[in-house]
Amino acid sequence: MLAAVTFQNKAFIGWMPISQLKDASGTILQAAPAIQPIWPMLFVTIACGAISGWHALFGSIGTARQLEYETDALPVGGGAMFGENTLALLSLVAVSIAGGAGAGAFAAGVGKLLNIVSFGGIPLAYGTAMGFGVFVVIVLTVVQLVFRVMRVTLGEWLGDIWLGFKNAHVAAIVSMFLTLLLVLSGTWIYLWQMFGASNQLMAALSLLIVSLWLRSTGRRTTYMFVPMIFMYVTTMAATLITAYNLYASILSNPKIAAQPINSIGAVAMIIVSVLLFVASALIAHDAWQAWRKMSPPVPASREHAPAAD
Repeated sequence: MLAAVTFQNKAFIGWMPISQLKDASGTILQAAPAIQPIWPMLFVTIACGAISGWHALFGSIGTARQLEYETDALPVGGGAMFGENTLALLSLVAVSIAGGAGAGAFAAGVGKLLNIVSFGGIPLAYGTAMGFGVFVVIVLTVVQLVFRVMRVTLGEWLGDIWLGFKNAHVAAIVSMFLTLLLVLSGTWIYLWQMFGASNQLMAALSLLIVSLWLRSTGRRTTYMFVPMIFMYVTTMAATLITAYNLYASILSNPKIAAQPINSIGAVAMIIVSVLLFVASALIAHDAWQAWRKMSPPVPASREHAPAAD
């Protein structure tokens, strides 16, 4: 007889997975358990899927410059999404072939895949080298975009205090130095935990702006307004859960909290989480006030109806 295969991961066997760190003897080290509910955490874990704040941000910088007419948005934006979807599938196939994760697994998987589809025409070593090359190009592209945003933000934020920050070279060097401090100090790990919720919150804000623009121009807003509400509520909830998990995993564990860098990082990110939640609530309130002042779109049947005598 064949035995049934079942899922063992907590995320697949319950809606509210709970975890508490224990030592070798089974003693619970955390005073409060960390929680990972399917909603809202699923929608901020996959932070570059159907919607992404990072892509929305660069859509207003890079993609917008590729549009000569409004009708160009579909082939340019849709083509970019199709290209990234292809890359995601390639990455998934590559790591599935090689097993494991990381740059090495990606490169090894690409090498095996190219060797198979070319019927041995592309040697395994050459295909693996190509896989590493692709990975490096992806990383370089993302990193230069990160520093570009940091440079522009730094110039707009502190440029009036010191004009040196408006210099592209000075701002880039300062941005790289701050990034190096985050990496060497280890505090980047706490900042990274906020990426999912904050990134998708930026996506929700992008949908909010577009929804207001559609309403202001008299167009239909349903297809944009409904996902905006879902993402807005989801990301605000995820922000609070992330803050709680930082408290549960770090501050409620005396052994981990005893290290100053852990306590400082956790407290700082909890404060950032609260500020993001409050700022989101204020923006939502202002957006609702603006929404009420705008006229709803006029149905086409009434818009072109003949005037009554």
